[in-house]
Amino acid sequence: MSSKQEHPIQAMGFWVFGFLSVVLAVLKLTVAGYWSWWRVMLPFLAFLGHNAVYLWLASYASLG
Repeated sequence: MSSKQEHPIQAMGFWVFGFLSVVLAVLKLTVAGYWSWWRVMLPFLAFLGHNAVYLWLASYASLG
């Protein structure tokens, strides 16, 4: 068995959605104060939701 990982963790999506959330937060605090925090954090919440569904489907598939 090889010690090399076949599928390393890919964190690029986390950084992209995190950066987008920070940009939207800065815009809310400086220019668009009428935006809700829900709208500002939507990219990050979409990332978390996608990963939750991915993990749920992976665990569901491993059962059957």
